[in-house]
Amino acid sequence: MKYYICLEEDRIWYVRGRFKRCPGSGSRRLEIVEWEFVEPVPDVVSALTRLAEKHGMEGKRVNLIVGRDVKMIGFTIPKAGKNAMKRMAVNEMSLLDAGFGNHAVALDLRAKAGRTKAAVTAYYMEQRSLDAYKKALEDGKMICGRVLVLPDCMALMARELWREERVLLLDVSQGGMGFYVLSGGHCLACRMTGLKAGCFLREEALDMLCEEMAEQVEGLIQDCRTEADIPVPDCMVIMTSCIPDAGAAAEYMSERFKIPCCVRMPEPVDATCLAVCVAGSLEGKKKALELGYGDGENSVLGHGPFMTRGWALFLLANGLAAAGLSLHAACLNHRAGKELARTEYAMEGAEYKSRVRKSMQMEERIGEISHDMEKTRTAKALLAGKNLLGMDGFRAFTEAMDPDMRIESISFDGEGPFLQMVVSMERSEDVPAYVERVEHSGVFRQVGHSLWEKRAEDRETYRVYATVYGTLGTGGQDEAQ
Repeated sequence: MKYYICLEEDRIWYVRGRFKRCPGSGSRRLEIVEWEFVEPVPDVVSALTRLAEKHGMEGKRVNLIVGRDVKMIGFTIPKAGKNAMKRMAVNEMSLLDAGFGNHAVALDLRAKAGRTKAAVTAYYMEQRSLDAYKKALEDGKMICGRVLVLPDCMALMARELWREERVLLLDVSQGGMGFYVLSGGHCLACRMTGLKAGCFLREEALDMLCEEMAEQVEGLIQDCRTEADIPVPDCMVIMTSCIPDAGAAAEYMSERFKIPCCVRMPEPVDATCLAVCVAGSLEGKKKALELGYGDGENSVLGHGPFMTRGWALFLLANGLAAAGLSLHAACLNHRAGKELARTEYAMEGAEYKSRVRKSMQMEERIGEISHDMEKTRTAKALLAGKNLLGMDGFRAFTEAMDPDMRIESISFDGEGPFLQMVVSMERSEDVPAYVERVEHSGVFRQVGHSLWEKRAEDRETYRVYATVYGTLGTGGQDEAQ
């Protein structure tokens, strides 16, 4: 059973639980073992150390949940392969936010069938803040595991527990409130506020609390109406364990917005605890998003298959060049060795003049061979310090390809530098879209294609052949690197 801690500057949620699959039925059941809410938090490390000692988490792997510190942004990109779309999304975020390079990010891609564009929801957080939270866990004698995003956890919980297509979720707790527009396991919009419901309830100001909730919901619905890709929710769900008469609050919200509203609490704990237990238990394609950095083990860009066609062509081209150069050098060394051996044998002959004459001839020959060997060594040194062909150019072409496309030929001009591929596909309409995806990779300074032509594969099948080229940056190196 997994441990979860939602850590913010002034409050901490701890929960231990799981979303358990019931044997035989195939359904799942939510199981909460223990949970605790800590507020205020004058010293984060001391509070975490106390929690670790109290609940036996010392030396255990604990999943970290981040909420209010996460920024959220939505945009669209051309539809392509998963890795290619991630690269385009990262490039787009670099343009939208100049300081994006110092952030950890999680990308939620929504590419629907039959559309040429894909919607992206990006969650990002300052790397410095995330590192501080991880260090606080380590100082509390715990091991930091996965780093999950609270809005994504809320979306996964709604998908797994409820059947409504579009839900506006109101998370009302003692320590704060969150408002989320959820659809199909994705968070489309959200607002998280530090207003604490407990303060209203201690003053017996339930009416004021409902009014504040209504203002937040009104603003969120208005945001949905201004965005073409975000539908207005079908219903509202209030999740709270602190409002004594939550039904009255749901009735007020329903009357005000003319949208059905109900109260749902599978367990008498905060919605944050329920959401992280559900999301953290999912595996495979339903797995929750994780915050990661641009490079390294937790890279948001992923690593893809071990060997693709582009990788194979790249390794083959460079391998053949290196093998040919090594074979040529070995032949020259062998010839030089044989000539030297013959020279030594000749110098041991009986006739002095003959030895001297042959020795002079052999010295001249050795000089020529040494000159050839020196040129070979120079060529090897120059070649060793130069990248024959950068992999980013191959990836930009191959990751933008649809499954029915294939590479027919490749040419590379190092003087340009200029990379050109002949790509075949089933339909001519796919040529402009493919060129656009290569251009959005951000690798090439200029991308274009020549006129395509239609060739017969066999008696019944035809394929379209297009020559696509990309010009890299000046100086023989990719400017994007």
